[in-house]
Amino acid sequence: MPIFRPPSAEGLIFRPPSESDALIIQATIGCSNNTCSFCYSYKQKKFRVRPLQEILDDLLQAKQIYGTWARKIFLADGDALVMKNRDLLDILNFAYSIFPNLERVGIYACAPNILEREHPLEELKELRQAIHRQQPEEIEMEFGDLLFTLVNLSRFINANPEDALRKSIQKFSTRFRQMEREVVNSNKSLYSMELEEMDQIWENIKKRKQKLEK
Repeated sequence: MPIFRPPSAEGLIFRPPSESDALIIQATIGCSNNTCSFCYSYKQKKFRVRPLQEILDDLLQAKQIYGTWARKIFLADGDALVMKNRDLLDILNFAYSIFPNLERVGIYACAPNILEREHPLEELKELRQAIHRQQPEEIEMEFGDLLFTLVNLSRFINANPEDALRKSIQKFSTRFRQMEREVVNSNKSLYSMELEEMDQIWENIKKRKQKLEK
């Protein structure tokens, strides 16, 4: 597959071997890190993020040229994940809307950008602010930003997000069933208990579990 090169493209565009059959879209110019001694790909480029509208226009132009065949897209250059979450989500949503066969979008990133630029706690703070303003669309967007940040973080700490979520659900289910048994043994009902009392039982179960694991 030839590299898609619209008039707005800048400098050399490199295709990673793993993206041999992907549509290459230039989202950034160069690499925000650009200090790796083994990599000379972007030494001649001054890093910057391309305007969102230019990227969306390139996607639309690619569709006009190649049709809807694309199953994979790679966002070049070296560190496109440095972009704002909302811009990346807009790119993904637009790409999936015009390429119905699209299966995945690849991207390069530097780990520090995941750990430093948009901390999950900052995303959580913005979600809380949106909830306080009681704006459903804004709440949904901020919640998406939080999930997006956490999933991207998982890639750089070698944690599978599906496995992590599955284990968390299993842990919750096991602990909840244990709490139910303790409530029954105390001749009480969950429906008649105060929230504070349930929280206390829950915390006691957690503490006993942590003590056994030490």
